[in-house]
Amino acid sequence: MEDKPEISSEPSTIKALLEQSVLQTNRFDEEADTALYDKSSPAEYRTKLRERATVIAELPDKIQRLVGQGESIPENELVDLRNLAFSAREALEGKNDLYLAAFLSRRGSKVSDPNLLEEILERLYPHETSK
Repeated sequence: MEDKPEISSEPSTIKALLEQSVLQTNRFDEEADTALYDKSSPAEYRTKLRERATVIAELPDKIQRLVGQGESIPENELVDLRNLAFSAREALEGKNDLYLAAFLSRRGSKVSDPNLLEEILERLYPHETSK
């Protein structure tokens, strides 16, 4: 697996923050999948899922900081992000790897479907995202 650069700078817009978060969560998904199929790394699988959940759990606080700097987000989308962050925190507190792996997916979704964070990004910035 090729090493990917760490995404470290804090975005200055909500759009950039959400795009960065999508990239991070997708990268952690890929790394978790690799660890899952590499039978020698079961702990790495859980670690990557926990890192992905942490990205989501931290989003509302980061968004609030940006709102304090003049950015705006519709209240209904902020509520959806808070609910997603709540699910991420529940997944982090639990011992269920299945929930940790699935909290970003809509029930009945296919692998090719966008996850819940990607759906929020697309609703806020339709056809503007650089996936």
